[in-house]
Amino acid sequence: CMSTTGAQECMKKTAENCLDCQWTGSMCMANTPAPSTATCMSFSQSDCLDCTMMNGMCMSMSGAQGCMSKTNADCIKCKWMGSIMNGMCMPDMTTPAPPTTCMNFGENECFDCKMLNGKCMSTTGAQECMKKTAENCLDCQWTGSMCMANTPAPSTATCLSFSQNDCLDCMMMNGKCMSMTGAQGCASRTTWTCLDCQWTGSMCMASTPAPSTKTCMSFKQSECLDCKMMNGKCMSTTGAQGCSGRSSDSCLSCQWMGSMCMSTSSTPVPGANSCVSFNESECADCMMMGGKCMSMSGDTRCDGRAADECVECKWDGGMCMPTGAPPSGGGGSKMVMTFYQGVDVVILFDTWAVSSPGVYVVALLLTAIVSCGTSLLKEYTMKAAHHIALRIALMFVATALSYCVMLIAMTYNTGLFFSVITGLTAAWTVIEYKRLEDERPTFTS
Repeated sequence: CMSTTGAQECMKKTAENCLDCQWTGSMCMANTPAPSTATCMSFSQSDCLDCTMMNGMCMSMSGAQGCMSKTNADCIKCKWMGSIMNGMCMPDMTTPAPPTTCMNFGENECFDCKMLNGKCMSTTGAQECMKKTAENCLDCQWTGSMCMANTPAPSTATCLSFSQNDCLDCMMMNGKCMSMTGAQGCASRTTWTCLDCQWTGSMCMASTPAPSTKTCMSFKQSECLDCKMMNGKCMSTTGAQGCSGRSSDSCLSCQWMGSMCMSTSSTPVPGANSCVSFNESECADCMMMGGKCMSMSGDTRCDGRAADECVECKWDGGMCMPTGAPPSGGGGSKMVMTFYQGVDVVILFDTWAVSSPGVYVVALLLTAIVSCGTSLLKEYTMKAAHHIALRIALMFVATALSYCVMLIAMTYNTGLFFSVITGLTAAWTVIEYKRLEDERPTFTS
């Protein structure tokens, strides 16, 4: 991918992002030459140049100076054909014409057309779409003064756009488009056209499984299989025999991860891979930056990974987990029995989950304050001897807070544990100082 004006950023782009664009005031638009009524045959030999509009200027790819003085209407790509005396200026056909875009259409040609089952049709019933060829069958809409693409997405491919021969069960696996049933047509597809489809009577539809209340986590290790509905039957992609007798609601694609059965399709990002699919040697903190998979910590394992494999992961408790997940035992249902360090922790309730350094510091301060306040409250309760009702109420509150402080310490998070100890120590210091002050003898003259 290169730039005709020498822009270095083009070399970093992929084939899908390598587009000819120009900035027009407030938005990036396709760099299409303005409509022209001039023809190459109207030029003399000295004016017969290979001119092209680039960034709003008429320029020549071969460096001809005469292009810069031409107007938009005269800026066309020409070539002198024949001898000097008897030759003629003709259109330069050495390069293919630019692909058709919505901006090439006038208002009477601007419709929401899509290829459905090999035919150009409109989702709103516009009859003009049926007259268009495959190249001109674009999904467009008229926006005030120009025809624009309906969707900014890099691809408008859906299962409905495939004919019966192209309707395959394709899926991205390890950066490649593959078929679960061995269909050969998937291998040549791009990321955007690698869709899981099936032919249903007269059209190609997305192959979506029936809604199910079962999850992979409900299976034990012997039942944790990679099953999938194919041609109305539950089958295994690896030949496991246990899938054949399953109903559609229990036909799930699962794999055993450490100590539980996990879904192979539960991905946090587009693609076929998630952190749980990586082993310890592949578990890295990767991120897409500038179209490339890189690591903020300089981990070279991220280099060369496809977009669907470029996810932020960390190795925790014998399993590769997303970096935003709470540590194994630090939160959730698994109880940890050893001290650990980190900002990822759940305090008392699932909704009180801490995952950022700023919130973690606030949690440490509040824990120390509650711990200190609980001890001081107990001390005050013991001295409120003449107010029985007040003592009962304060004792109830103090006891509840004491057990909450104990449970916070039992998260085994090092920072929270020392916050509890700091609060208790501060409370003891205040109580002892007050006791010593009360016991100090007073002298009167």
